[in-house]
Amino acid sequence: MGNERILEIAKHMKLRYGVTRCVAPRKVQYAAPTIAPEGDVELATYGSTMPENTPSVAIAMVTTDRKEPTIFDTLQNCRDVGFKQRIQIFSQAYYMNCDRLYAQDKHIAIHDTTRTRGGTANWKAAALHLSKSSAEWVLILEDDLQWCRHGAAILYYTLRQIEQGDDGIKLHRLGLLSAYTSPAMVASASAVNGWTEAQFAGATKGLWGALALCLPMTVLRALIKHPAYTAYDCKSGIDYLIGNILRGAHEPPLEVKVHVPSLVEHTGAHSTIFSDEVLAAPGLDALRHGYKFDYEYNEVSK
Repeated sequence: MGNERILEIAKHMKLRYGVTRCVAPRKVQYAAPTIAPEGDVELATYGSTMPENTPSVAIAMVTTDRKEPTIFDTLQNCRDVGFKQRIQIFSQAYYMNCDRLYAQDKHIAIHDTTRTRGGTANWKAAALHLSKSSAEWVLILEDDLQWCRHGAAILYYTLRQIEQGDDGIKLHRLGLLSAYTSPAMVASASAVNGWTEAQFAGATKGLWGALALCLPMTVLRALIKHPAYTAYDCKSGIDYLIGNILRGAHEPPLEVKVHVPSLVEHTGAHSTIFSDEVLAAPGLDALRHGYKFDYEYNEVSK
């Protein structure tokens, strides 16, 4: 797929299912100085030290405009399930009380809280920041999710197996792992548990959901230089854009993997893309939830 075609369809993501609105920013409520640590503090740990065999993963979380902040619960869930790295947070100026967040978790860094930029711009800022780390992997999260209890362990095990060549996923062919799996991404209701190639579905045939995307660092650095990526300026649709760049810009295409069942649930009560009226359409809201999500799931893919 050519760059112009990728960009053309991506810029019309808001037309998916007849959606034409953009979420208007609200009045600024909170602001704080940008805190942008230098060096590899992304790899510093929260609480106890990471196990010796833990893959090198730099983590960021991005926010967008929401009726009610969800980041406090999401951040706590990430810690509870085992993500101990410093988390870089790219936030909206009006979105949250930074003092409250620092009081909850001092092992974070909040960036660009004096700007109003939108979800896509925050995702791009997070990707650029993490691309400067020495980590082998990057994990970019959205702020309205819940991991299953063993989500971190399953993801880390997968990454280590890939690095060691002991997994069916080949590192040189991998584009990304999405820990969130919408039902739209699964080709068959009988799909077996484990990582599987995502089915690109919907009106524009794209990846559905950017809640928890894990990419090899080499892929991220190439992605942020891609012409369709740099030209993209819509507030939403980053999931579609990334998925189609990875599948369309390489020959053969890079693999885009999702997990059955979903390791992540989408907790946002209100969509930042769809109006509540649109979500009332039969079957649509179900596509925003993790496929067969089970908080107690604990089966390692082999």
